[in-house]
Amino acid sequence: REFIARYKHIYGLIVPDAPIEIVTWRLTGRPPRARRSFAWAEARGAASTAPIAHRPIYLPLAGAFGEAPVYDRYSLPPGTRLSEQEIALKYGVSRQPVREALIALARTRLVDVQPQRGTVVVKFSVRKMMEARFVREAVEVAIVRQACQSFAAQSRQRIGDLLDMQDKAAARDDHASFQRYDELFHVELAEGVGMPLAWEAIRDIKAHMDRVCQLTLPGPDAMLPLVEQHRGIMAAIDAQDAVQAESAMRHHLTEILRALPKTEANHPDLFE
Repeated sequence: REFIARYKHIYGLIVPDAPIEIVTWRLTGRPPRARRSFAWAEARGAASTAPIAHRPIYLPLAGAFGEAPVYDRYSLPPGTRLSEQEIALKYGVSRQPVREALIALARTRLVDVQPQRGTVVVKFSVRKMMEARFVREAVEVAIVRQACQSFAAQSRQRIGDLLDMQDKAAARDDHASFQRYDELFHVELAEGVGMPLAWEAIRDIKAHMDRVCQLTLPGPDAMLPLVEQHRGIMAAIDAQDAVQAESAMRHHLTEILRALPKTEANHPDLFE
């Protein structure tokens, strides 16, 4: 009855007692997909591909909260294919939030959405990294100059604690924690001058620099000097020396440029 009613609605008539004839079948299939390994990250040890944390997320299909692993996005090698459907099925969510997340990554040019092929993690781009560093330098130099005029005491105390934690993370070769404290240092600089939106403006584009940092900071010998650069920036702010603060920040943000030629030569397959 439902079929007849639908048929009449579409075509405006029916043929009484006519047999139903199937004239077309459509079959959709998906071949099995091999799981990709994070081969390029193996130089840093197996721990680099392990979850860095677990967070509770709401699972609509289950009607409850569940624990989801959080992975370091910078350990996804270029060329990794990200399936919207597979991610949604794995975490028991609809495809909509997954699609929105991939769109956000595409806007920052960290992934490439290819018709009929899916979403692919892009290769490192020296040009995009240079553009990101240019914008970041303009913003952060302005921040430290402002900090020399006025800087919140509470932010200064937090930065002192962050630098101590970053020092310890570098000493034990904890790259994930080191990068987290590094970002929090720069966030607190913006907070200390009452300009949190300044950091929001560069947070996404700086990801192009962060990805390369995964390769340029192989151990404590590479990480510890960056902590000292942070301390040098803060010493200039404490002394209210805007010229020295600007110079220290510019030097800090060019550190990646000094390591880039060797990194690109050692990993030519990861760069455009």
